[in-house]
Amino acid sequence: MRIGIDARELFGQTTGVGRYLTNLLMEWSNQCKTGYTFILYSPASEDRAVDLFNRLKLTGNPTFKHRRLEGGQGTLWEQIQLCKTANADNLDVFFAPNYSAPL
Repeated sequence: MRIGIDARELFGQTTGVGRYLTNLLMEWSNQCKTGYTFILYSPASEDRAVDLFNRLKLTGNPTFKHRRLEGGQGTLWEQIQLCKTANADNLDVFFAPNYSAPL
């Protein structure tokens, strides 16, 4: 199963949504070992993604991937960049914990 995740809340100032998503990812990394691919979408640089993966102990786990999308991080990014890329990635499920989702 391919699961896409809007991961914007994992970067920058920690929020309640960011903590919630952090805990879900750590739990999923323990329980979803085979048959799953989690793609974390964000505008964050690869260096910041590496730091995040190290912090969450996801480094070296092939189940989790970061996909950097250019173009900011607001509604326009969500509705154009994220929507287009998520559709092209043939996801089975898209998880949008940030109160809105691409159409």
